[in-house]
Amino acid sequence: REYRGVKRRFEVVGKINGAKIIEDYAHHPTEIKATMEAASSLSPKRIISVFQPHRYSRTKRFFKEFSNSFNGSSEVILTEVYSASEDKIKGAGTKSIYELMVKNNNIPVKLLTKKKIPSYIRRNAKEGDLILILGAGDIGKTAWEIKEKDRLPSLQGKVILNEPMFRSEEHTSELQSHSFISYAVFCLKKKKTKETEQEY
Repeated sequence: REYRGVKRRFEVVGKINGAKIIEDYAHHPTEIKATMEAASSLSPKRIISVFQPHRYSRTKRFFKEFSNSFNGSSEVILTEVYSASEDKIKGAGTKSIYELMVKNNNIPVKLLTKKKIPSYIRRNAKEGDLILILGAGDIGKTAWEIKEKDRLPSLQGKVILNEPMFRSEEHTSELQSHSFISYAVFCLKKKKTKETEQEY
């Protein structure tokens, strides 16, 4: 089963140590780059990107492109491939992306099992950071394991779903496009502006 859908487009999950957690099912290099741009436009102190490759066949085909898809990240955490019922392919594991990033990229990168990610993020996330969880597999569950119990009532789990323009079926295709991410960023910025105004 693939844990993907409308709710996993730039979805605010919660917070940890004052850092916002956002997950997105981006699993292709082009999608990841678009999501990275959207995240960077929010001007966080740091972006910690967590990526779970989806399918061995896709990892084998795009491992070079994946290694160059995380510009804007302060740190990248890679975890094991979500097979989606595919058999393993020799040389098509996450390690191929990791090794290229270590060799050719200035962004710090770690290779962690999925089980170790929540504790690592809890130890290292800081106020003002953005934790970006990427992938079309079951990595979305990890985002919810990371977050604190405190909720973000106006945005958590429904960045866009409560917006009237996205309630009808005719807008389904828009929910899968980059325009969806742009609109999600708009909503986050709008909320941030209101919170700032309230402080004064």
